[in-house]
Parts: sequence; C-alpha cells; structure tokens
Amino acid sequence: MARAQTRAVSSEIGAELPPVESTHSLSERIDVEIADGSAIVFSDCHYDPDAPASTAHRAVVHFAKSLRPDLLICGGDAFDWAGLSTKHARIMWEPRPSPVAELAIGQKKLRDIEMASPKSRRLFTIGNHDQRMAQYLSANAPQLEGLHGSRIEDFLPSWEFAWAVWLNPQAQIPTVVKHRIGN
Repeated sequence: MARAQTRAVSSEIGAELPPVESTHSLSERIDVEIADGSAIVFSDCHYDPDAPASTAHRAVVHFAKSLRPDLLICGGDAFDWAGLSTKHARIMWEPRPSPVAELAIGQKKLRDIEMASPKSRRLFTIGNHDQRMAQYLSANAPQLEGLHGSRIEDFLPSWEFAWAVWLNPQAQIPTVVKHRIGN
C-alpha cells in the first residue's frame, strides 16, 4: 500500500515539472532574408539592477513600439556578470550585483523590448560579457556542462542565439551583426 502511494505522489510531482533537457550548442550564425522590412540592432546594454533604465534602452523600446520591425537583434553584452568575471578582479570593496539580480533585470529589460513589438523575431548574438556565466561554471563546475540553466540562452527562451546574424546573406554585400570580430 505505501509503495503504491509513493508512485502516485511521484507521478503527480513529475507531471508538474518541465522536461530535463541538455542545453543546445550555439549556432555559428543565423541567416535572415529581409526583402522589404526593418530591423533594430542594439548592443552593450550591460543591464544593471541598481541603475534606472538608460536613454538607449528607452529609445529601443520606443522605436520597437513605433516601427514594429521584422527583427529585434541584441548585438551582445545585454548582461555584464561583473561578479563572475575571472579577468577583472573586484576593486577593494566595490559593490557588485548578484548574478540573480543581474539575470532578473536583464530578463525584465529584454521583456520590455519584446512587449514593445511582440511579433518581431528576436535574435541575440553572444557578447564576451554574456559568456561570463557559462565561463564561470565551466571553470568552477565543469560537471554541470549541458545542464539546463547553465547558459544564458536557457533564461531567454523567446530569443534565438548565435555568434552572428547575417542579413540577406545572398546579397553582394550582406549585413553581418556580431559582437566581436574574432568570434
């Protein structure tokens, strides 16, 4: 009897949980054809939970709402992850936001942009600061590789991620959006 009850409770709990899936590998590039349309590209937001919305962020929201572009492209570094940086040590007692606070404000600000133009396709090219969370986990907890939640992409499911976005790749001179020329 006790064994049957345990199975019933376990199946109820399991039904409420999302499926466990490994994070996917990052696409090298996303190709997009735009014959007659528009795209908004914004970059280097470095959203800070202790700072008000910047003029640049308010402008992206305004133009996304006004133009309703085909594409919204984050050109990288929406996040900073200063507290996770292995390259830049903390200066004395410099306050740094927690990773949870940084993730929350980044999600909120990107959601503001999504809501301003909900039908736009959303693309995100990874920047060097966006990589810091995965780099930190990779260096300090390599056993977590592939675990859902170990990459920034896992927290922004309505955005498509790649190293680069090529607009009209068949054109004589395509437009390429990427954060760093070396990547």
